[in-house]
Amino acid sequence: MESGPALDSAGGTWVPAFYIGAHAAVAGYGLLTRDEGRDRAAVPRLRLITPGD
Repeated sequence: MESGPALDSAGGTWVPAFYIGAHAAVAGYGLLTRDEGRDRAAVPRLRLITPGD
């Protein structure tokens, strides 16, 4: 049995998004997102750029 990627509650792929966010945090980049809650929970120290900014 093959396991697929971990999915978020909306059915999107969560694992690649986590790696992108973690890479941005380590490199000191910001991340453009519409889902601030999910990204803030996954990588708390990440600087998020949201539509309201």
